[in-house]
Amino acid sequence: MTTDKLNQLLALASADDRICPVPILWDKFWTLIGRPSQTRPLILAGWAFSSDRDKRECFQARIRYAADHGMLDQAEAFIHGLRPDEWHTCSPSGVDWNYGDAIAEDERNRDKSSD
Repeated sequence: MTTDKLNQLLALASADDRICPVPILWDKFWTLIGRPSQTRPLILAGWAFSSDRDKRECFQARIRYAADHGMLDQAEAFIHGLRPDEWHTCSPSGVDWNYGDAIAEDERNRDKSSD
């Protein structure tokens, strides 16, 4: 594995406000790299309760896992094969928002209004 190749792939995976593949494709990527239990994708409940920053960091950790386990070429082919509409994207201004925080804030507001 070359560090340059890994760094280029990580840069590609976050270029143009990319966060990670859409959930169904993220699951396919996870399957491609062997479904390692320590690298589960943030899909299903993990999707709603994680920020886009968390998702990006998690997906990039999966790319690093692939590189560390001799699957960088497969990861690269998969990522290069994704169409623009197969990526979840987010502008930098919204990258830290998550549904869980929104629910907690809503609860706090309800508590304040009932006082």
